[in-house]
Amino acid sequence: MNEREREAYVRETEEQMREDEARLAMAEAQARETEAAEQLKELTGLKAFQTKQRDHLKRFKEASREQSDEIKAKLDAARSEFATKFGTVKAKLDRVDQAREKQLEAQLDQLDQEIILIDSKIQREVSGLADEDRKELERVKAAFGQAVQDLKRTWQHARERV
Repeated sequence: MNEREREAYVRETEEQMREDEARLAMAEAQARETEAAEQLKELTGLKAFQTKQRDHLKRFKEASREQSDEIKAKLDAARSEFATKFGTVKAKLDRVDQAREKQLEAQLDQLDQEIILIDSKIQREVSGLADEDRKELERVKAAFGQAVQDLKRTWQHARERV
């Protein structure tokens, strides 16, 4: 490997490592958000693994031509292992996230059913109310229904951003 090839390899590897760091940071944020402690520990381990990769790259930069091929092979193997491990952790995080999303959707569905039940009870009681009280009750019901819809939209918007 000539000097120009070595420099190109170093630049490419450094760029890949920066991308990996950004992906790790995003995955860590996701793990904290979903309170996925196990995956957070695994990501911490990957950060340590990434530090070893940086050490390999530093040694590659300082190595003689004869040593650089061996170090490059180790670095390439470590990068491949990192990608595999990161993919596994990311898949676990996605499953945790999907489970939480389903749980929230179920809770929102349950809330909808409770609203329907409360509404039917209120309708039975409403017959004895004055017109002014009925109008106020309808206003409160509409505001509550709107709040539930706003909550669902906010949740969906947050999910789309993530």
